[in-house]
Amino acid sequence: MRKGTMSDAVTRHRGRGTLAVALSTAAMALGGLPASVGAVASAEPPVRSLGTLGGADSDTVAVDRHVAVGTSDTAPGSQRAFAYDLDGAKVRDLGTLGGSWSIAADVDAGIVVGRSATRRGAIRAFAYDLRRGGMQNLGTLGGASSSASAVDGRVVAGSAALGPHRMHAFAYDLRTDSMRDLGTLGGPSSSAVAVDGDVVVGTSYLPTDSGGAMHSFAYDLGAGSMRDLGTLAGKDTYAVAVSGKVVVGYSYTNVPNSYHAFAYDLSTQTMHDLGTLGGLQSAATDVDGDTVVGWSLLGDNTYHAFAYDMSTGAMQDLGTPGDAPGSLAVAVDGDLVVGMYGWGSRTQLEQEDGGAGFAYDLRTGTFRRLPPAPGSDTSVARAVDGGTVVGRVNTFRADEIQQTMVLHDAQAAAWNLGIGFDTVIVKVSEAAGTRRLVVRRGGDTTSAATVSYARQSGTATPGTDFLLQAGELTFGPGETTRTIPLTITDDNRREAGESIVVSMTPQGPGTLMGTPTRMTVIIRPSDQRPDGQISTSPSTGYAGNNVYNTTGERQTRTRSATRGQTRTFYARIYNDGNVRNVFALTGTRPPRGAKVRYLLGGKDVTAAMRSEAGVRLAVAPDRSGLVTVRIEVGPRAAIGTRKHALVTATWHGDSSRADTVRAVAKVVRR
Repeated sequence: MRKGTMSDAVTRHRGRGTLAVALSTAAMALGGLPASVGAVASAEPPVRSLGTLGGADSDTVAVDRHVAVGTSDTAPGSQRAFAYDLDGAKVRDLGTLGGSWSIAADVDAGIVVGRSATRRGAIRAFAYDLRRGGMQNLGTLGGASSSASAVDGRVVAGSAALGPHRMHAFAYDLRTDSMRDLGTLGGPSSSAVAVDGDVVVGTSYLPTDSGGAMHSFAYDLGAGSMRDLGTLAGKDTYAVAVSGKVVVGYSYTNVPNSYHAFAYDLSTQTMHDLGTLGGLQSAATDVDGDTVVGWSLLGDNTYHAFAYDMSTGAMQDLGTPGDAPGSLAVAVDGDLVVGMYGWGSRTQLEQEDGGAGFAYDLRTGTFRRLPPAPGSDTSVARAVDGGTVVGRVNTFRADEIQQTMVLHDAQAAAWNLGIGFDTVIVKVSEAAGTRRLVVRRGGDTTSAATVSYARQSGTATPGTDFLLQAGELTFGPGETTRTIPLTITDDNRREAGESIVVSMTPQGPGTLMGTPTRMTVIIRPSDQRPDGQISTSPSTGYAGNNVYNTTGERQTRTRSATRGQTRTFYARIYNDGNVRNVFALTGTRPPRGAKVRYLLGGKDVTAAMRSEAGVRLAVAPDRSGLVTVRIEVGPRAAIGTRKHALVTATWHGDSSRADTVRAVAKVVRR
């Protein structure tokens, strides 16, 4: 799929059965259980079993819209890859490449990939086209085996043997039926774990003299090159997922027994250390857009799921429900994060034992428990796409039946058994004034309950950037909502985005906490400024540096032009702020007797520049964007007149700041 899957370190102990939580309609049994079952507790939506392909267990591993894929036991005791249509409630046995078993790994746009035994007992990567039917053997790179791990569109990524103890990552193009050897970073082996568009990511050994080091790589299929993503000063890194130009995983640091989640920006070739929630270790497991999810140790060595917002640089602690000590996130799609929580060790949750599934809505801060199926003990979330969450259910009876399930209602009961903030993150401008942070109480409200609150951490400076007085909130009997006042200080200093983490703790043994118990308030960048400059040459002679006005005064360049002649000017828009900013560029309409065109990156943006919204230009700090301005003097323009064209760059934040440059063509005789 477009996003990658969890790393080997997390998935090597995958469980045998799964739960599929779907926002779709009816589903029928695959054959192992009756077509319908009763609803679970009234606070939770009903679930139905997808059963198996005749055996005891089934295992869903990926979902794309309303198609879930996985592997199921068969009656003879073998395994077969399957695809389940959640809309049509139909299962398809994908068969094998002639051998006794097949295992599905991923699905995207109707293509299922994985590995299968052949008639002669070899292992081969396969691709199954659900529209046409038939399992395609993708071959090898000359060795004995291959395995597909991910698919995006018509590109399959995986690993194939070249010879004994040598595996190379590959990319298979289904349009041309060709397998490309992606090579290594100099060592004997490499493996691919995810693909998005033209980018394949994975891990490769370095040359033997590196002491067996392994680094993450990103392979650009368009350029035909493999990039070493480096480390966070430690020996090894492991990539696990890719979305657009962002690769995530975890890297060892120069501190013993310490590794941190990372996000690598392919456009800037920069590895960002995402840090931790206070402990020595963290790991990213998935990424979608600007959101990275995973788990991190806290200072007390418990572990919590996190969501990291790359646009603000803030790691959000998603907490745990009730008295469960641990949680970890495994996948994200949009604002929905899924994972597991429980009372076991982190390794047990990674192995998907001893925990329960959750879905967390980042917009509302709602922690939802994924209910177990009737007759089962736990449910575990594994992956999410759109409105569909897939995972598994476990039973701990003697038969240990574990099977794929479908949940019909998206509105699983929120874990609302105590006191928690109403959301995990709030973004405000520096001009927000006093913002009231909402705290809600659920569950039993018949008695009074008290919590204390205070700033826990963050990059904003108390007293300078904000005012927050530590204190207590007491909920009276029946009271379900209270607020905490937070005042944002507005000043004229140019500042990047800053964070304030507010936490709550219970006061008294009768106070039950819900989730989240921490809220992060992001103060958006403030008082940023565009700086327009104008020249008649693209590289020199610019006027207007550090001059800010909307009239063009001291930011003007003039050239003489005869009738019918075109003069070209260059408007350079610098970011004089200290973070990446998006400016709105607007241009004036043509004066009488002339035509004016605006070009950005060679593209004619004249119409957009003259619209109310203008053209959006993203500029890194201390960098610039270039707008070309062309003034064509008309054949009847009056001699001596001046034909003006203005370019204005505007930033909108806690205030609006604009700067204008002016290009002038003075009409002269030949």
